[in-house]
Amino acid sequence: MSLEKFSYDNRTVKWFAYAAIFWGLIGMLAGLWAALELVIPGLTWALRLSLSAVSGPCTPML
Repeated sequence: MSLEKFSYDNRTVKWFAYAAIFWGLIGMLAGLWAALELVIPGLTWALRLSLSAVSGPCTPML
């Protein structure tokens, strides 16, 4: 009697783990941003100023 050799294809599992890590980091960054907004309310204003300076003077400030 001979033993059969099995091999598993773990590509799907590996890419799912990579995607989970990626979206986990994105979620943590969003949570960090929200927490910083609660501590430093002027962050959004600084972001808007920096984005409007990059995009040019024609962009209206919100």
